[in-house]
Amino acid sequence: MNGRLVAVLPFVLLLAGGCKKKQVSLVEAGKPPEGAADLDAKDTVSVIVASYPVICDADAAVRAWGSCRESASGYGAVYGCAEKGSRDARMALSSLRASAGTHGACGEEVQNAAVDLLNATPKFFSDLIKWMREHHEHLAPALTKMSLGEACRAAKGLCAGEPHDYDDAYRAMRIHRVNTLECTAQIFRCGHSKAMDCWLGSVVPRLGVACSGTPNRTGASPDDLLYVRETGTPIAR
Repeated sequence: MNGRLVAVLPFVLLLAGGCKKKQVSLVEAGKPPEGAADLDAKDTVSVIVASYPVICDADAAVRAWGSCRESASGYGAVYGCAEKGSRDARMALSSLRASAGTHGACGEEVQNAAVDLLNATPKFFSDLIKWMREHHEHLAPALTKMSLGEACRAAKGLCAGEPHDYDDAYRAMRIHRVNTLECTAQIFRCGHSKAMDCWLGSVVPRLGVACSGTPNRTGASPDDLLYVRETGTPIAR
């Protein structure tokens, strides 16, 4: 393994809960100049660490709406869930800071996917709120004692036209599309495995920025670490 480690600048990311600082670095242990592979890895890491936490915030808003759709009863309660989802999605979008300068191909791909997701999520909630308003007359009686999910299953025609996160119009907001970006597998190696499956979803736990519900890999085991595939440089947290 190449023992060289290089520095990544810290960044500050504004989230709904306040200002959080997360630093990830390729710690410099020697003097040799960085090669193109290490520089590309450093650039990609900076984009991931800056964008992924707010991707998680937007995804959390969608998951919270899905839970509310199946549990809350009463038009006002369900509508309130949609409004909260909209606020949270817009907060996530506003928390993504514009990157200074240009990025490498993978950094650009990750950033574009983040921007697409963070724009599509508020659009989904805006369409959902509009649909609920337009169908208030029929939804309100049905939701008196049932959740929206139950009401829709009980009366198939009631929810015609309801926006869903799985609709093609909102495909950019699916976090699975971001987690399966393949460009990271060209740059990074996840642990000791040489398999080309070090997708973004496997990278973020090793950088300590996984979404809530997904454990970060904070151990010291080599398999918990991330490496630059070409040089073997370990990326320290």
